Amino acid sequence: MNKHLLISYILIGTGVITSVVLLPYLPDTMVSHWGISGEPNGYMPKAFALSFAPLLMLVLVGLFSLFSHIDPLKKNIDTFRKEFDMFVILLILFFLYIHILTLVWNMGIPFNLGQWMFPALGGLFWSIGSLLEKTKRNYFVGIRTPWTLASDIVWDKTHVLGGTLFKVSGIVTAFATLVPAYGFFILLGTIISSAVISIVYSYMIFKQENKTDIKRHDTQ
Repeated sequence: MNKHLLISYILIGTGVITSVVLLPYLPDTMVSHWGISGEPNGYMPKAFALSFAPLLMLVLVGLFSLFSHIDPLKKNIDTFRKEFDMFVILLILFFLYIHILTLVWNMGIPFNLGQWMFPALGGLFWSIGSLLEKTKRNYFVGIRTPWTLASDIVWDKTHVLGGTLFKVSGIVTAFATLVPAYGFFILLGTIISSAVISIVYSYMIFKQENKTDIKRHDTQ
């Protein structure tokens, strides 16, 4: 077992242990979801609420491990394996953080959820951007459009831009904690904009590369 996988399992175990320790202090029906305004609008039985996040984290670790090994372009994933493994750890840490926030709220300690969530989301988006900048063409990780999957050049250029955009989105989202009432819309706007710009850019680069190839062929 590699150390990154071990760290992920330790984080999952931390979530399980925390749930068990706090079990006597939690209500039988727990708040599990909050609306845009930060008000609770979803509930779960205690047993399900306590097990949901650890199980989700375990499934995510399994899926990421599986996908990285069955990808036809696995050799490309191996070129950014360090960044890939680190992202999985950060993703699991993010869900552990959400789990702990949920437990704290349900212990009767209310707080402004947005002010605690937006910095964590900002950090997650920054880590996505860092991963995108390092990825090489594959079928499971990255900005997968028909044009990026068709060309290493289009893939690389798109992911340089996409990585930068997601990093900027992370910074903007982190500062949304200053205006929690509008935080959700800031989050949604930055992520959608980053995704759309990256997709459109991949098409534009693909067309540009095709024109270059045609010109090169004509001159031969």
